[in-house]
Amino acid sequence: MNKHISAQLHLLLALLIWSTIGVVRRFVDFPSGFIALVRGAVAVLFLSIVVICLGKGFDWNGIKRNLGKLILAGCFLGTNWAILFEAYQHTNVAVAELFYYTNPIFVILLNPLIMRESITFRQCVCIMLALLGMIFVSEIYNLNVGAEDSWGIVLAVIAAVEVAGLIFANKHIINIGTYERAIVQLVAATLVLIPYIMVTGDFTAINFADSNSWIVTLLIGIVHTGVAYYLYYNAIAKLKAQEICILGYTDPVLAILWSAVVFGETLGIVQIIGAILIVGSMMYVELRG
Repeated sequence: MNKHISAQLHLLLALLIWSTIGVVRRFVDFPSGFIALVRGAVAVLFLSIVVICLGKGFDWNGIKRNLGKLILAGCFLGTNWAILFEAYQHTNVAVAELFYYTNPIFVILLNPLIMRESITFRQCVCIMLALLGMIFVSEIYNLNVGAEDSWGIVLAVIAAVEVAGLIFANKHIINIGTYERAIVQLVAATLVLIPYIMVTGDFTAINFADSNSWIVTLLIGIVHTGVAYYLYYNAIAKLKAQEICILGYTDPVLAILWSAVVFGETLGIVQIIGAILIVGSMMYVELRG
């Protein structure tokens, strides 16, 4: 299989897995920050066991060569999780997600400077159409967004900038295996989350005896973090930054489809139009090269 197509499939599979996290999250009665901390730790343990079982061994030289960049990328990932959780606390989830998905705009602005990759007018138009589709999918126009939401919006935009930072940092990490890339960044992300959890997490409110929540949280750690981030890091090392962003818009489309299938939530005509805009923009960019 063509390496480029393989990378695209890996990215889309990671996005497919992540699109289910909103559905799966509803079955966990733990705070979001605590879930993030556990998922990171479980993912590191899972991927490390996979490496040992495969008899691959760790590429310590590759880790040493890229250590600073790996830690930087991991910090982007960990603070991205924390800041997005805070955004959800200060505004509606749909509002936060909409501004979070402005990250392609920052990639467009920074890409020529950081990666020296040109971006075409067609790609710009398609990203804007995909963002318009995201507005339709989120139905933000039906929500009352007031001054009290402003801090949540600012935090969501900061989280979006960090997605761009994560992508660019990974584009500069070279000559290292995907397992090492994923494990080191997840370790850094988990360590970054510890002070955030210590400050904001109410551990007295956690029911540690809730076995169902633990089972689902472990699932999130193994599948939604370990497996998904392995696929994601494997893909972004091979794809251009703007292509990663355009394909990334499949996440919200898949998320609303999962909600409709699992919980019977009705899709409005405007949401369907938004999904068509997103998918159509992606297909146009890919088919026209």
